[in-house]
Amino acid sequence: MWFDNTETKASLLRDYANKYWSGLLQDYYGPRAAIYFKHLLLSMENNAPFALKEWRREWISLTNNWQSDRKVFSTTATGDPLNISQSLYTKYLSNADLLGLVEGTGSPWKSASL
Repeated sequence: MWFDNTETKASLLRDYANKYWSGLLQDYYGPRAAIYFKHLLLSMENNAPFALKEWRREWISLTNNWQSDRKVFSTTATGDPLNISQSLYTKYLSNADLLGLVEGTGSPWKSASL
């Protein structure tokens, strides 16, 4: 039902519920993005049109192989979510007041004209 039935035409049901859990990022979405960027880079390096059919063929093959794989994914989280959250906060939001993103310090978007 979910499988693509041709080499170059994808099912309309793809990504109908693209949940980011249980190995999907590492085993499906990551490799799928890598296939796209591989073909995009080849196109740019060779100054050639994007090879849409070849990309679709490889993407659909990955999709069908992933769907038929019997790999069991862990239901236990990996890593330390608190440490990761603190690290992301420090990297992206610890200086938010300098950017005017903290209440009372102004917003960089208020002065922008639309």
